[in-house]
Amino acid sequence: MHIGENQHCCGCGACQGICPVHAVKMKNDREGFIRAYVAEEKCISCGMCTAVCPVSPDKSLFSETRKVFAAVNKDEDTVRRSSSGGVFSALARELLDGKGAVYGCAMNENIEAVHIRITDAGELDRLRRSKYVQSNTGETFEEVRKDLEEGRKVLYSGTPCQIAGLRLYLEKKCRDFKTWAGSLYCADLICHGVPSPGMFAENIRFWQRRYSQSMDTYEFRLKPDNCRNIYFFFCVAGSGG
Repeated sequence: MHIGENQHCCGCGACQGICPVHAVKMKNDREGFIRAYVAEEKCISCGMCTAVCPVSPDKSLFSETRKVFAAVNKDEDTVRRSSSGGVFSALARELLDGKGAVYGCAMNENIEAVHIRITDAGELDRLRRSKYVQSNTGETFEEVRKDLEEGRKVLYSGTPCQIAGLRLYLEKKCRDFKTWAGSLYCADLICHGVPSPGMFAENIRFWQRRYSQSMDTYEFRLKPDNCRNIYFFFCVAGSGG
């Protein structure tokens, strides 16, 4: 399977990161989803892109589930600032307290879902709460490789396909990955699929036109006491919400 013909591309970005000649680029398709495109004139047919693709038909990434636990964060403020039970925050703080690096999805200044790296607990709130849109992993797979090879523990949170893409990428790219694998902690989600970034951007433009204002922030599933049935919040310039 040629990666450029992959109709099931999940947009994880592993192929772009592994390509030795930079022939693969992640772009938005006509429906606004992030997916891989190949510059055929650059491609050297090395097969590295398909080797790290988590949705290639020859991949079997399922492992036996050995134990299942349920948990909720004991800190009420953390749970309130989370979409669910605040477990990610507890995991992240453990890594950050040990001078590790934490990766997760945040909204950037353009209200786009992107993966970022943090090493300071003061930035943790950016990674809390679900973002119901496909995120761009950017250069984070390569940043994880560098962290591991420098002896730093890493927590990476993402969708199952992003986590699978990360692990396949590291197995090919990281020097002696088995040595560093014990320092990598992955937190993936029970995922039913991701909405289109293009559709989300159009939604942002709709609200900006409606209020004739630019939008400053957008958040999903906040938990104010009197708004249990409201599933998204945003602030426009010059307003309180």
